[in-house]
Amino acid sequence: MIKCANKPSVIKRPPILSEMDYYRLLSTIQHEKQRGTTSRRRLSRFRHLLKNVHMYPIRWFPVDVVSMNSVFELTVSGDALYIVRLVYPHEANFKERKLSVLSSLGMRLFGRRTGDSLRCGQLRIGKILYQPELYDQFDL
Repeated sequence: MIKCANKPSVIKRPPILSEMDYYRLLSTIQHEKQRGTTSRRRLSRFRHLLKNVHMYPIRWFPVDVVSMNSVFELTVSGDALYIVRLVYPHEANFKERKLSVLSSLGMRLFGRRTGDSLRCGQLRIGKILYQPELYDQFDL
């Protein structure tokens, strides 16, 4: 576990989601529960996370927020830069850098803004290169 020494306390903001992503993610929880491929503990944790979100109508969704199917830069320890896409569990592919929203990292990233840092500053969300809401692509 990573411990943050001498770091100021950070106020955790609830994740920001579009209405469409919210309802699709609720459906994903049910689907994963039926399939049995994701642990009940992880699904419970994710369900709890969804209870504490700020929901926006799709048309007013902020352009600097990581949403489902967003492609964005992820900086690791200030050096390595990765281009990552946040996807639903059945689309996840490590080699293609498609990160499942139900993974530990995916849960930390979804609904976060450009510039937010995670894991005591070791990870930072960079520029969002593609966001479906910005291009009215709601069928992804």
